[in-house]
Amino acid sequence: MNKLIALLPSVRPQSEDSLHCWQVAGDGHTQVVMQTVRELAQAKLVQTIAVVPAACLSWHQVVLPATVKLHGDARLLPLLQSLLEDALLDEPDQVHIALMPGALPGQPCVVSVCDKAWLAAWLETFERAGIKVDRLVPEIAPDALGEQGICSGLSHSGWMTTLQQGVPVTLPLHTDTAIWPPATVYHALPATYSDAEKVLGRDRLQLADEQSWVQRMLQTQWELMQHGFASNALERMRRKWLAGVRDVLSAPQWRASRIAVVTLAVVCAAGLNVKVWQQQRALAAKQQAILATVQETFPQLRVVIDAPLQMQRELQTLRQISGVVTATDLEPMAAAAGAALKASGLAVNSVEYNGTELLLRGLAQSHVTTVNEHLRGSRYIAEMAGDALRLKVLP
Repeated sequence: MNKLIALLPSVRPQSEDSLHCWQVAGDGHTQVVMQTVRELAQAKLVQTIAVVPAACLSWHQVVLPATVKLHGDARLLPLLQSLLEDALLDEPDQVHIALMPGALPGQPCVVSVCDKAWLAAWLETFERAGIKVDRLVPEIAPDALGEQGICSGLSHSGWMTTLQQGVPVTLPLHTDTAIWPPATVYHALPATYSDAEKVLGRDRLQLADEQSWVQRMLQTQWELMQHGFASNALERMRRKWLAGVRDVLSAPQWRASRIAVVTLAVVCAAGLNVKVWQQQRALAAKQQAILATVQETFPQLRVVIDAPLQMQRELQTLRQISGVVTATDLEPMAAAAGAALKASGLAVNSVEYNGTELLLRGLAQSHVTTVNEHLRGSRYIAEMAGDALRLKVLP
């Protein structure tokens, strides 16, 4: 199973409380299970989502000052508590407040409120069992409501929720229906349908299945794990990123994208292997051509290991035998060095020749530039090598 959605009971946790849960497979198939936290800990869970029931939440609208920062500002929670002080029945420090996603300073925004001790007890129960809660979402979020109402009550008595003046309002199912908008259509799960029918009537009620109920909770942008229940912004970002990665890897709606990515990777790998094979064939053909040229030109070479080097040595030997002067011979190098030194007004103490280079001693580093200026247009270049100026053939 890829995901577990656990609906928290509205009462404090007991040792053997059974939770109403949904196990969602990678193909979107949803299975309803009733298990204790201990039993859930024994299952191999990829992602755990805890759901706060509608009966445990109240919703309020506030306007934050334009100067407050919504991320990393220590003033945010005390400010929210101050704004909600008159609207709450409990003390502000005894409730947990979560801000809506996409809230902007200076504009009206919705906040959710629930009992902090109750929520902390349930999260601690999961933690003691070794279950990491990845997300904390409301059973009925404002983005799931519109002109419709929702009747809930899977792990508690029936409740009705509608959107009134921009915020959800949840009241017991037996409340006088005169306070509810008359045109509202309500959706109810099978567990609450019969009770809702008695209160609302069949004309205003539609039966909802748990599959769509679960998808509504999964798709909400609300995240209630804020402030003290989220250790820091980095942890929240990591949880969202991991949840997104899991969705991409397992969610049914990403199946076509996964197939496309795998197909593209296979095609690219195959194309790359073909290209490498072609390059290797071309390189082998060039090596064979060079080898054939060397063996045809110098048949006395029985073993060819480094064709360019061996060809250079054989050509040097032929020049020496035939008396042809090359650029690395002493005479042309000495002539070029003598002309450059004379033009520069410099003299050397000694001259050494090692077969391919000329070493001129008695010169300093500062003379290199002057000598090279007068060597311009020739086939040679000068550079310092220790205490000597070395003259060599241009590469």
